[in-house]
Amino acid sequence: MNYYERFAIRYYRFLYILRVFVTFSLILSITRIFDIPYGTWALITAVTVMGSMPFIGGVLSKAKQRIWGTMLGALLGLSLYLIPVQFSWMHHFMFLAFILAAMYYTQEKYSYAALVTAITIA
Repeated sequence: MNYYERFAIRYYRFLYILRVFVTFSLILSITRIFDIPYGTWALITAVTVMGSMPFIGGVLSKAKQRIWGTMLGALLGLSLYLIPVQFSWMHHFMFLAFILAAMYYTQEKYSYAALVTAITIA
């Protein structure tokens, strides 16, 4: 085991906090400099993605799942607008079906993507 690996194992909490600090500082700076409305959502996203993942591999996997889950949820949610107004019962049925399907897949390999899909649809 080389020096870096020993250092990373011994000080993993410090390195994790340092990574969170750098990430939050960058997000906060970007949202302030470019005056991005509702920029706090970027911080919330960082908290949920980095939350309990002390290593970068887990964070990247979770970030990819969040992106795919958000895109799928947005696509499914927007597809509900294709249902004509006179079929409101169908809208409610499809909404429930989409949510239940997403929640079903929260017990599978890509559980976080499925959860984000359900949240985005709702």
